[in-house]
Amino acid sequence: RDDLGAGNEASTRVASILFHPKEAERMGVERIYDIGLNGLVELEQTKEPRLRNFRDNLFSSASSRTERALLTGQENKELDESINKVLRLIAPHMLQKPAQKIFEYLLRRFEIHVRNVDGVFATIMPYHDTILFGRVVGCLVFSNTSMWGFLRKLRNVCRKTPTRGGKMNRQTLANQCIKEPTLLNFICERVREACVSSPIGCRVYASFQIALVNDILDSSSKAKESVVRVVMPYVLRGV
Repeated sequence: RDDLGAGNEASTRVASILFHPKEAERMGVERIYDIGLNGLVELEQTKEPRLRNFRDNLFSSASSRTERALLTGQENKELDESINKVLRLIAPHMLQKPAQKIFEYLLRRFEIHVRNVDGVFATIMPYHDTILFGRVVGCLVFSNTSMWGFLRKLRNVCRKTPTRGGKMNRQTLANQCIKEPTLLNFICERVREACVSSPIGCRVYASFQIALVNDILDSSSKAKESVVRVVMPYVLRGV
């Protein structure tokens, strides 16, 4: 479950992966909508035609003015489902500008950095060694006791220099998976979803998973049994 703790952070800082917070703060709803729609159309036409299915809901003019705080629990649940579907579709293309524009729109209009932290991490985890990773992490709002608490040091650094981003060594993630096997299980499940979603996504995520598991096994002989217990069900299913 995504953690809505530390809510005051969200209200004091404009989240953005494309612009400096001060510049982002000056952008109105229509400008953010134009950026998101531009990214959607371009990625839909060049890489991912299934994004067309979201033109009339998430990317409609009316939806661009949605205030999540005013939605019912059921409405937010349905919105979360649509958002997570879009995140899975853009994930294999996140290093490309159109996907980043879509992400920016979801960030600004639907508060995914607060309400969909699990989905956001799943989207960027294969890109942990790029500056994009730090830009996204710098936006996230989570409590230090959540599964994402290990990211807080990187988040704090990235917030001081929001346009520069920051990278995370894969070994850091491997070490955290050893400490918290539920994180490894989360990653394996997201890889499975990526492989179901598209061949491109499967290549990106499966390569990341293989490298991560190898790092875990190389790091600790004690971790091997617990890692095998987590990973084996996915291996048996062919993921």
